[in-house]
Amino acid sequence: MLGTGIASAQENVDPDRPASPLDGSLAVPIRIANNDVATPVGQYGLPIIDTTISTDDLRLREVVGPLLTPARDAAHTGPGIPERTPDPLNGNRGNADVAIPVDVSGNIIGAGGNGVVVNDSAQSYVKDRDVTTEGRHSSLGGNVADIDYALPIQATGNAVALPGSDVESYNRADQHTEVTGDTTTSGSQSTLAGNIAALQYATPVRLNGNAISGGGNARTHSDTTSSTAVGGSGRTSGDDGTLSGNIAGHPLALPLGTNGNALGTLGNAEAVATNGTDTTAGGTRPGRDDLPHWAQTSGNPSTLSGNILQPQQATPVDLDGNATSVVGNTATAGQSDSHARAGGISSTNAHNAALSGNIVDGPLALPSQVAGNGSAVVGTAAAQHDHRVDVQSGWDTHSKGDDSVLSANGVTAPYSGTADLFSNAQSVLGVATASGSNDSHARTGGYNGATGNNAVGSGNIAQLPVAAPVEGYGLATGAVSSAGSIAQEHKVVESGGDPNTIDDWGTVSSNVLTGPVSAPVQLFGDSLGAVANVSGTADNDTTAKAGGNPTANGRGGSASGNIVQAPGSLPTQLFGASTTAVGNGDATGYNHTASQAGGHAATDGSNASLSGNAVSAPIGAATQHFGSGTTAGGNVLGSATNLTSSTAGGTVTTAGDRGSVSGNGVTVPLLPVTQAFGHSEGVAGNGAAAAANSTYASSGGDVHSSGEFGSISGDLLTVPVVPATTVFSDSVAALGTADSVASHDLVGNASGTTQSSGYDSGAGSGGDTDIPVVVTPRVFDVPLQIVGQSLTLVFSHNQQIDTGDGSESGRLDLPVEGDALMQILDLPVFGQPSGQPRTLPAPALAPAPVPGTPQHGLRSAGAGPEVGLGAVDLAEGIDPAAVESLVGGLDLQRVIGQGAPTAAPGAALLSGNVVDGFPRRLQGQL
Repeated sequence: MLGTGIASAQENVDPDRPASPLDGSLAVPIRIANNDVATPVGQYGLPIIDTTISTDDLRLREVVGPLLTPARDAAHTGPGIPERTPDPLNGNRGNADVAIPVDVSGNIIGAGGNGVVVNDSAQSYVKDRDVTTEGRHSSLGGNVADIDYALPIQATGNAVALPGSDVESYNRADQHTEVTGDTTTSGSQSTLAGNIAALQYATPVRLNGNAISGGGNARTHSDTTSSTAVGGSGRTSGDDGTLSGNIAGHPLALPLGTNGNALGTLGNAEAVATNGTDTTAGGTRPGRDDLPHWAQTSGNPSTLSGNILQPQQATPVDLDGNATSVVGNTATAGQSDSHARAGGISSTNAHNAALSGNIVDGPLALPSQVAGNGSAVVGTAAAQHDHRVDVQSGWDTHSKGDDSVLSANGVTAPYSGTADLFSNAQSVLGVATASGSNDSHARTGGYNGATGNNAVGSGNIAQLPVAAPVEGYGLATGAVSSAGSIAQEHKVVESGGDPNTIDDWGTVSSNVLTGPVSAPVQLFGDSLGAVANVSGTADNDTTAKAGGNPTANGRGGSASGNIVQAPGSLPTQLFGASTTAVGNGDATGYNHTASQAGGHAATDGSNASLSGNAVSAPIGAATQHFGSGTTAGGNVLGSATNLTSSTAGGTVTTAGDRGSVSGNGVTVPLLPVTQAFGHSEGVAGNGAAAAANSTYASSGGDVHSSGEFGSISGDLLTVPVVPATTVFSDSVAALGTADSVASHDLVGNASGTTQSSGYDSGAGSGGDTDIPVVVTPRVFDVPLQIVGQSLTLVFSHNQQIDTGDGSESGRLDLPVEGDALMQILDLPVFGQPSGQPRTLPAPALAPAPVPGTPQHGLRSAGAGPEVGLGAVDLAEGIDPAAVESLVGGLDLQRVIGQGAPTAAPGAALLSGNVVDGFPRRLQGQL
């Protein structure tokens, strides 16, 4: 059946119409069309509904007006007091606009018959209403409660096949919804007036292009878009007021989608889908400094006024392009594009005020997706999906609290992350393949600025930003089956920005407390199998950044301008690791990760007391396991390249000249690096591993201060702590073979140079103390074997740890190298005398491939499998020369000349297993 339809509704409120104290609307535009049922006796269309259920602008003024007759005919007027039309609610306003557009079209159900449906649908609804009122010179006047809510529902282009059916849907659908409007009021020179409470919720629900088979055949071809916008900006004032001009708002952008999935049980299902969504909660208009503001108020001078509370959320959730079969065959191919925004810039002022102009900010950006996964139980499943997401929640905050008490303080806790499971393949008694890409950008918060000049307890900032993507992709798992996956990702996750506060001659003012955390947790390019053939390949490019450069100033103050920061850069990753029990496994991981938390800290406590001090405890860590192969009764290869940068904190600069207990710096930079890579284990099987590591880790930086003409000022204490543990290019063989190849390059910096001066100072000023603690155990190039063959090779090994003081005190370096360890152990080879040459088994150059899956490399962006139940070939791999990147592009001939691999005691390096000093099994991999 062929059908098209366009439905549109627009409800722009007349701006000249008198405002009602209580306004509201509920609109439910409904479009139900082109939905069919296929039966053994023919295809039938379901009833068509195209209508709008609406309150047609519910207005309660006519109801409450007679009940709230004003006590006098005219409002009291006088000098500076505006003349006001009598208002039974004293300028208070309540408004609620709700829209629930529904589009159900282009769906087909097969009930024992065959059928095709074609659909082209467009639906639009627009509602725009500003709320404007006035609460100046009033008590309990001019307050606004405003709710804008859009819940569009789009269910189009789905196909469901019951036994004996063959159905197909061709679908194109677009849905557009707006429920918007700005809010403006004022509570100046008032009490409990001009406050704004706003809920701005956009939660579109999309169910499009899904193919479901229960004993039949279902196919969908779908192209859908959805755009939703709610709310606007808020503007008020609480100047010269009490409990006035405050703003509390909750913008929420929460699009939910289940699109382009294929589910087959005792049948076949295929879905090809493209979908896009754009969701905005909260709007902006030009404000201070001509910047686009979401919230703007002030409290000069006032009490408990001009404060802002703003939890902001942008959290798209997508379940797209997954192929799942249970005793069936499924395939998907598609792409999705999601954009979400919530809130914006917020600012306030609180000069000569008390408990005013404070900002509490909690933005959240957490896009989540389960996409492009292939899952098969006694069947086949092939999924290909490309995903793009761009999310922003919150923005900059500004507050001024000069000459105030407990005002213009900022508390912000932005959280930016992702929760992703994509392009994974899992199979039990079946065949599953998955491929795809993910381009993701999530941002929360921004710059946080405050002032507290000549103030008490004002202009302080507490900032706790977190950037934490959590995900798994390019993973392959199987039991008595075959599974293969390929995934590519580019990800940027940012949370918070620079905290900046300035205070001259303040008391307990303009201090900064910040604890930014950048913590990517990622599993990619791994494989796990039991009596199975599994292959996982992934390319990761991740940037995670939390916080920025904290700046404070406590000149001439008391307990002001101090900075306490504890930034943590904590990437945790597992990639390029393959593990099998009876079967063939292959895992390849390419990693490029940049993680940063915090930045350079600067303050000044000159001519002050208990001011301008800086305490910094950065953690620049890296916890990684990559490029490993472990097998029992199988063949396995794990390979990886790692390029990681982990940075926490930076330089610390302060001064305590002519101060008292000011301008001191205490830094405790931690550099815990834990890495295990390029190791193999073979038990009654053949294990192989190749890994190249290049890691830069930094914690803290240079520290400078001075305490000239001061007392207990300008002192520095630095305690760098470095527990760096690396284990690489080790192998263990028992009744089998294990070959490992690795290169290692680690550069770590904990602290930097420290410098202070105390010219003509009192006791205890200008001191500079460094106490480094460095423990760096390394275990590498160690082959162990029991009735087997174990070989290891280290291409290059460079590890440098700098604590800035230039001395070797406090250092404990514990390298354990294979040659030295073998001399100590001198283990015999069980089954023959130690040292006796023997002919070693010559294992295959690589594990057996998984049908239809590449063993190395990535497909080009946007490429996917051929969609069809009988064609699930993902790619044919890449040129083997490209795999030289596994060891950083090293020249093999040059490396070979540096020496032969290390063998376990008693093992002879015979020509049948070592070619030109290089393990035979890895010749074809590097």
